[in-house]
Amino acid sequence: ARGYLAMFRYDATGVLPAISVPTLVVAGDKDSMCVPQASKHMAQTIPGARLATLSPAGHAGHFERHEEFAHRLGEFASEVQGAGAPRRETQPA
Repeated sequence: ARGYLAMFRYDATGVLPAISVPTLVVAGDKDSMCVPQASKHMAQTIPGARLATLSPAGHAGHFERHEEFAHRLGEFASEVQGAGAPRRETQPA
């Protein structure tokens, strides 16, 4: 139980500006555990991050709106790949 309660006191906002990899912050518009304002703050604080808000969705938006989530994630991955991220090519067998 202590570990669970410690989660509510943990604050990592200080490290957000140091994130240097492409980042997609995914939020549910009705999330009561990580409220939309917190997700917006994360996206604004992480350099170059994008925010994808799923609607209507709560904290498990990636399950509740799985098709929209997959679409948004796919778009983001394509943009990152197109921006010069190294591609992993498989060698022919």
